Amino acid sequence: MYQYQPPQYPEPVKGGMTSGQRTALLALCLVLALAIGFVSGVAVTRAYFSGSNGLTTAAVPSDIATNTPVANGPHPTSTSAVAPTPITPGAPQPTTTPLPPLTDSTTPKSGDQSLDQQMTTFWTAWKLVEQEYYGRPIDRQKMVYGATKGMMDALGDPHTTFDDPQQTNIIATDLSGQFAGIGVYIDARNDKALTIQAPIPNTPAARAGLTAGDVIIKVDGKDITKLPQNVVIPMIKGPAGTKVTLTIVRGTQPPFDVTLTREVIVVPSATGKMLDNNILYIQVTIFGDNTVQQLDQVLTDNLPKHPRAIILDLRNNGGGYVRAAQQLLGRFISDGKVIMYQKYSADAPVGQNPLPALAGGVSDLSTPIVVLVNAGTASASEITTGALQDYKRATVIGEKTYGKGSEQNVRPLPDGSSVRITIAHWLTPHNREIDGVGLTPDIAATMTADDIKANKDPQLDRAVQFLTTGK
Repeated sequence: MYQYQPPQYPEPVKGGMTSGQRTALLALCLVLALAIGFVSGVAVTRAYFSGSNGLTTAAVPSDIATNTPVANGPHPTSTSAVAPTPITPGAPQPTTTPLPPLTDSTTPKSGDQSLDQQMTTFWTAWKLVEQEYYGRPIDRQKMVYGATKGMMDALGDPHTTFDDPQQTNIIATDLSGQFAGIGVYIDARNDKALTIQAPIPNTPAARAGLTAGDVIIKVDGKDITKLPQNVVIPMIKGPAGTKVTLTIVRGTQPPFDVTLTREVIVVPSATGKMLDNNILYIQVTIFGDNTVQQLDQVLTDNLPKHPRAIILDLRNNGGGYVRAAQQLLGRFISDGKVIMYQKYSADAPVGQNPLPALAGGVSDLSTPIVVLVNAGTASASEITTGALQDYKRATVIGEKTYGKGSEQNVRPLPDGSSVRITIAHWLTPHNREIDGVGLTPDIAATMTADDIKANKDPQLDRAVQFLTTGK
């Protein structure tokens, strides 16, 4: 029987880290970079993150790591059809592509009102607040952010969001490998109760004795039980060396406070080891800049041992870069095979805008594969799982996945804030749309908080059983 162990990470460093060091999206260092709830899990095709100073974007779908356009060209309603110049290491960062003015074809309409009339309503309300509101002084910045957030929320899409400069910077630095937080995995299956799935070893959370099943109900004295994860996560994260106090509910015990000092936590995105029965176990925690390079190192180190099978663990992997999913799949299916179709409108016909697996060819395509999934498997992880499942290249074991089948365009705003706008839904190679539905495993296997506390991993046990017995 295999023990459940979160990835064994090195001791947290006190300074910076290389751009290749990544984390699980649900591993809140608090490392919930793109993750579930926020689910982001963002399968982003268009954003280019320029490091801790903010974020710039290209005008067409692009590979985030290199900023080169993806094969299918610009989105039909893209703001520009001009592809950005590919970026080479050390080259200057691209500047933001200016947004064009609204034209008749893009002007929103409500009844017979023009956009000018609609904005007159907005500005009239704004001026009335400035002239008549009792509370002083008025925080104009807060009003602008509130109005922008309200505009995004009015679309009714949980993945179309506004992020203030702090949240934008957190996302950018998370993707660049700099994570400061407490070091826990969060259970994505309950967005109203921030439940710890497991602490990451050698982190503030682990040293403070936080454990699976602990529920966070307050952050620095503020009740967060009715707040969504994407609001709570930035409250828990923060600069290394700063403190945060969490109020914890554990079982039937009375609530108690734990004060932790945040640290920078180094987390690799792809690790592997040989299990008994000559099975290669690979865990991918995020689809980041260097995930595929780390995966290739795992394969290079272990394929000469001629593993009889591979277990690809995508549990709690909230997604990341679509390009990384294309590259990873190129290691396990034939180059050029369609891994998903992009759908840019609800009434668009299926089977259009295919995205292929990219050249890899490292592993033996005849080696049996099991993919482990759970409710924290989202977005780019679901792209990967769906393709392997559709082509019958892998057997999927675990629990139903999260169900985030959309792509977001991340656009910077002048003050360092940003908007994240859903531009498309994606379908699996067999045209399955999983947004809000998820992927159903071929073999169901659950893992409870009690299993984690007991260091048991029944899902991994089931995978090994299947690969060794065929049933």
